[in-house]
Amino acid sequence: MERSVHLEAVRFSGDLELWEALSREEELSGPLSIASYDKHRTSIRAHLLATAVRVDPRMLPKLDASIRAMRERAHYASRFEAYVFEDPAINAFITEGTSHTYLGLSSGAVNTLSSEEIEFVIGHELGHALFRHISARSIASHEEQLENRLRKRLLAWRRASEISADRCGLVCCGSIDVAASAIFRSISGLATPGLKIHPEDFSEQWDHLLAEVIKGGDDDAWQHSHPFPPMRMKAIVLFWQSTAPALPAGRPGAGLSLQQVDEEVIRLLTTMDPVAREKHDSADPLLEDFLLWGGLYMTYAGGVRDEAAAARLKGLVASGAMARGLAQTTDPAQFAQHIRDAIGRRHKKLRALEINRILKSMLHVGCANRRLTSAGKGAFKEVASILGIEAEACDVVCQKYYDDMGDGDGI
Repeated sequence: MERSVHLEAVRFSGDLELWEALSREEELSGPLSIASYDKHRTSIRAHLLATAVRVDPRMLPKLDASIRAMRERAHYASRFEAYVFEDPAINAFITEGTSHTYLGLSSGAVNTLSSEEIEFVIGHELGHALFRHISARSIASHEEQLENRLRKRLLAWRRASEISADRCGLVCCGSIDVAASAIFRSISGLATPGLKIHPEDFSEQWDHLLAEVIKGGDDDAWQHSHPFPPMRMKAIVLFWQSTAPALPAGRPGAGLSLQQVDEEVIRLLTTMDPVAREKHDSADPLLEDFLLWGGLYMTYAGGVRDEAAAARLKGLVASGAMARGLAQTTDPAQFAQHIRDAIGRRHKKLRALEINRILKSMLHVGCANRRLTSAGKGAFKEVASILGIEAEACDVVCQKYYDDMGDGDGI
C-alpha cells in the first residue's frame, strides 16, 4: 500500500466545510469554551497517570509496536503517549495536553480486538488529531448550552468528523475487512474468535434502517454524535471503491472519484441533519420517494423527457435512483400512484414543513427551463392535491417560488 500520501487529501470535505462554517460562529469561540479547554490540557496527563496504565514497550510490547506502526503510517510525529484504562466496553479517545498528544484505549478494546483491529482504532483516533478535531471537539462538550439550531449544526459536524477519522483508520490498517470487523465488534461487544464480517453485508443494513427511519418520519436522529453504524460502514465501502490515492490499486469496483463519494456521503448524513434538509435544492433521504416520483412527474409532464429537469432531479436523489424508478414505470399516472403509496407506508403524517419541501423541490425540477409549462402546472397541482393542498394554495406557493427566483411577474 502507498503510505506517502498526505492524509489531508482524503479528509471528508463535509467535515471541513461544516467546521469552517461553525468556526465563524461567535458563540462557539467564547471564553467559557477556551478556558475549559486550557484547564483540560493542563490536567489530562496527571489524570491519566493516576487512573490508567501508560503503554510501555517492556510491559505491552505488542500494543506499543502497533501504536508506533500506525503513527509512522499516519506520519504523526508530535510528542505522544498512550494509556490503557479500565473499561470492559470497546472504547478509545485521543486528546491534547500542553506538551503531548494522549491516546487512550479501553481494556475492553485491548482484550477483545485483534492486533489488526486495534490498528484501525488507533488510526481512527490519529485521524482526529491529524484533522485538528481535538480542540474543536472540546467546544462540543458545551453543546447543551447552545441554542438548538447551533447545537444541531455542531452535532452534524461531529458526525462528519467521524467519517474523516474512519478514512484515516482504513488507510492506516490497510484492510476494509479489518475496518468492518473493528466497527462491528465495537458496536456489538462480541469477542467471538474468527468472526468474519463482510463489509457489503454490514453496509446493506443501512437500507433497512433508512426504511424504518422514513416510516417513523422522526427527526430525533440529529441528537446522535456519531453516524448510524451501518451508515459509517456504507461510507467506508464507498471510500474503498473510490480512486483515493491513499488506497491500494486494483480494488474490486474501484472507479468513483473522491468528490463523487463525498457527495454521496453528504447525502447519507443529511438523514440525521434536519438543518441541511431545509434547503429546497438539496438531497433529503427521508423524503426521497416523494422527491423521486414528484420530480419524475415534472420531468415527464409534457409526455417527453425534459433533460434540464432530469439534471436537476439527479441532484436531489441518490445515485441511480432515477434509473431504478424508470425501470419500474414511465407512466406519469403511475408516478402519482407511487406518491400515494409512499404516504401509505409512513406511520406519521407528513408535516407542513415536509410538504413544503416536497413542493419546492418539484418546482425546482419543473422550473429548470425558467417557468412551469401547462403540463407541469397540472402535474404539480395533482401531487399537491394528493398531499392535501388546495389548488388556490398551489398558486400561492408557485408565485412565492417565482418571487424568490426573481421572476415574479405572475403565474
